[in-house]
Amino acid sequence: MNERSILRKQLQNIVSFGPLLASMYILFYLESQNIWIPETPHRDKITLLVLIVGMAASFIIRSFLWKTSKDEANRRFEKSSENKTNRSL
Repeated sequence: MNERSILRKQLQNIVSFGPLLASMYILFYLESQNIWIPETPHRDKITLLVLIVGMAASFIIRSFLWKTSKDEANRRFEKSSENKTNRSL
């Protein structure tokens, strides 16, 4: 693996975990500013909903990035195999 592909994978990880981290930060911010008090009705359900949305968004983004990187790798492989075939002729 070269440095560019390692950097690309790291950026993909950062981008894909962004929604989950954002949802956790939203919950932290609401609690720290006393907007989200323990007496808030249905607080536990809303907390679960916020976390599930963040996890789902992270999963969808990660799946999309994984699929595009895999498709790109397949195209590179096909292109290199075509070049090898052309050289042998």
